[in-house]
Amino acid sequence: MQKIEFDSEPLLQEFQFALLCSLKDPKRELNKACSVIGERFGDIDIKFSSLDEFANYFQNFLKDYLNIADGVSVKYENHVLTIDIEGCKFCPANTKFKIEKKQGAVCPLGGLLRGALKNVDGKIKLFRWKATEKPPETVGVCTTTYEVEIE
Repeated sequence: MQKIEFDSEPLLQEFQFALLCSLKDPKRELNKACSVIGERFGDIDIKFSSLDEFANYFQNFLKDYLNIADGVSVKYENHVLTIDIEGCKFCPANTKFKIEKKQGAVCPLGGLLRGALKNVDGKIKLFRWKATEKPPETVGVCTTTYEVEIE
């Protein structure tokens, strides 16, 4: 039997755009849904003793399991978790939504991260988006930082 190759990226982008357009409060509702996806990371039987250890596994979750981008790097240092993304598969739909609907882009990273943090030993003391930096005129490349502390 011949294997059929299927490029799911156009479907993902159209589906995401349609989903964003159908939501009353896209940012809040998409973050809630992405938090549930992030909690699937929590279904593994591993508890992380530190955010450094968590960052390495979360990087693999984003890149290898969810396949959200061509390149992903996650690092934790001085209460700041930094996610570098290249070739993001969510960005094209977000950019289209931002231009056509005149609304801000809705990135799923925060929801994914928040849901996945339940695997780190301790209670989340601080979780706050800090910044997203994007090179001008690019789609799919960013560095996003979050302040994260576990007690």
